[in-house]
Amino acid sequence: MFRNSNIKNVQPIPILGLWIRRNWGIVRFCLLFCLYIILILSMIYVIRKMTHLLSHLSIQVAQLSNWLLNLLGLNTQSFNSIVFLPEGQIAIDVTYKCTSIIQIGFFTAGVFAYSCRNIKKLSGLIIGIPLIFSTNLIRIVSLFFVGIIASPFFDFAHKVVGEVLMIFITFLAWLIWSKQAGPDNTKI
Repeated sequence: MFRNSNIKNVQPIPILGLWIRRNWGIVRFCLLFCLYIILILSMIYVIRKMTHLLSHLSIQVAQLSNWLLNLLGLNTQSFNSIVFLPEGQIAIDVTYKCTSIIQIGFFTAGVFAYSCRNIKKLSGLIIGIPLIFSTNLIRIVSLFFVGIIASPFFDFAHKVVGEVLMIFITFLAWLIWSKQAGPDNTKI
């Protein structure tokens, strides 16, 4: 049996408690972030199941995407949440997951969990939510062009590139905002 005389009754619970006390700001943020994510995703689920609000949001995002595509010179049309070319080359169904509502939920949870003044949180939401929503519209329009120009790559662009882009933009928006907001040093 191997014995090391330098290791003396290491007790993991007190060490963990000490680490938590030393890093309370990070632990607090992580706990609140998880709580807010659960609350926000639960709200999205309930809204989706009990109302038609997310269906209406999908239709609005599809119509806005259609407008942008027409502005860019394509003769697209939209019907409900579907944007398509009348020639039948491509059709995209904008589901509630394609509205950026989940990314906005994650961003909002990060803002609410961060320790700073409420006015800074409000300014973060006012700037961050439209940024994430706009990025999502650019993603949808870009996916439409990928579907026309390089249709074999559409699934990869949609499921990998688009998702990674939205996660990256959401995190980057929160990171930039949190650096601008700075920590709240007031005692509550």
